[in-house]
Amino acid sequence: MGEVLETLPGVGPEAIHWLVRLIENPRSPLAFPGQISLERHDALHVLLGRGLNNQDEAFVIGFTMGAARSARPWHRRLFLWIARHLYPAPYRLESDHEIAFELGFGRGRKHKVQDIHLIPIETMLGETVAAVRRKIGIDLLDLYSAYCEEKLRLPHTLESRRLDTDYDGIDPSAIRRPPE
Repeated sequence: MGEVLETLPGVGPEAIHWLVRLIENPRSPLAFPGQISLERHDALHVLLGRGLNNQDEAFVIGFTMGAARSARPWHRRLFLWIARHLYPAPYRLESDHEIAFELGFGRGRKHKVQDIHLIPIETMLGETVAAVRRKIGIDLLDLYSAYCEEKLRLPHTLESRRLDTDYDGIDPSAIRRPPE
């Protein structure tokens, strides 16, 4: 897990716009439910199989907020309004990103482990991505389903075109199937 994280390009928290830090930093008094440290956020990008473009960011933020027990519908609506109307470029979410956010939020809501933002992923950096996914309950079949839905709803975006929606890229032994 740690080796994969080392390959991600990134900036320090001080390079992130103050408004984004105010809304998304867990130490902020105005942080929304599910907001996590930059390190855990980056780890979720890896665990959810997402890149670093805005559509990917929207899915990851949505997933994290959706998995937070304290998240209410008004949190979701207010966050989206702020991210669409007040966030500066390059952080601003467009309508396509809102669709990805909503898909992520819905998947986070259904995730068997709630409050994923509180899980100390940084203590699992010596483990494989697959092992960390198993530990925190990320289901590859559910991710695959989310990718397929996103690709259907946003077929024109670069992010959707690169989403892996074919089983060739997924280890079948890592997929948990529902009991028959």
